Amino acid sequence: MRKSTWTAIDFSTQEDQGGEGDTRRAADILDGDKSVYYHSCRSGCTATSSYHISIDMGQSFKMYGFRFTQRQTISRAVKDIKLQISSDISHWESVGNFVLQRASDDQDINLSEPKAFRYFKFIAKSAHDVESRSLKLLVHNSILVKSFK
Repeated sequence: MRKSTWTAIDFSTQEDQGGEGDTRRAADILDGDKSVYYHSCRSGCTATSSYHISIDMGQSFKMYGFRFTQRQTISRAVKDIKLQISSDISHWESVGNFVLQRASDDQDINLSEPKAFRYFKFIAKSAHDVESRSLKLLVHNSILVKSFK
């Protein structure tokens, strides 16, 4: 699976008003660099308590799970998430609600059964910190879809 063809095709918020420089945008979760992370909008926008990012993998793959990595400083770490998948971007199927730990290590989320899909949506619902408007997340190796069987 070549992650170089993956793209962030939809997001509800991102920091693009210059408050974080040239990084911290939705597409930055795909580069695999743990020092670069996504940041929800914090200036020039209306803060929301949740946000989402949708990814197009370019083609359908059979997947077993996802791998997330929080921002390395653990500041504003994401806690409660929902994951959805789609084959056509019009009809979304929830694969569950999950809890991420407040830790800088990779965190694996296993699907209850393998699923084939092209698109997936990450929905951050709450943070470990009180101020959920500044949720930050790095998805190491692009929300790695596990290839093991």
